[in-house]
Amino acid sequence: FEFFPNPPISILNMVENALACHDQPLLRHFVRIEATAQLYAWPLIHTLLSEVLVEVDWMVLWDNVLSNHPGFLVFAVVSFLVECRTALLDNTSLADLDFFMRHCQPVNVTRVVSRAYELSQHERELDDHPYNVLADFQPLTAGQYPIFNDYPAFVVDYQVKEKERIRKEELRLLREKAAVLAEQKRAQLIAAQEANYTTQQDMLLAAEHARQQE
Repeated sequence: FEFFPNPPISILNMVENALACHDQPLLRHFVRIEATAQLYAWPLIHTLLSEVLVEVDWMVLWDNVLSNHPGFLVFAVVSFLVECRTALLDNTSLADLDFFMRHCQPVNVTRVVSRAYELSQHERELDDHPYNVLADFQPLTAGQYPIFNDYPAFVVDYQVKEKERIRKEELRLLREKAAVLAEQKRAQLIAAQEANYTTQQDMLLAAEHARQQE
């Protein structure tokens, strides 16, 4: 969330580290075909695995995700990848890999959940373990929605600065337009004055010519 609207780099790093710990051959395969975590993990996280699991299996998985620490989702993603490792190892196309991560796959969700629990208990004491990095779920307060200001400040600051830049650009364009209009009016006035002067001169010449004819 801290990188919104961009992919959550810190979470993707957790997935990659967990995959390196539990299935190095699969990770080496991803590296070999130049597939980053943004390709093999972000689609799963972004859709909460809803596109790769049938509805019943997805609900089974999410019964476990919502009743555990938020870091459990990291291990659920890794477990899904390991469960599909045979198909993934046969895949050498980035386009096919992207397709794979966005379509329903025939997996055993019971094994996926069980493996996720096993992976989540591995090296729990490490500081970079997802359970030690991510904050736990917090219940909503009763009667009133809690104040939330834990948003990515740099994104909001950028939006504010961008709006101010656009506002100043619009003011500059308005000033330029006003200056162009003023110049056009000035030019029209000068042209009218010149036309009036020419007309007067023609009339004077005509009068002078008439007197000479008399």
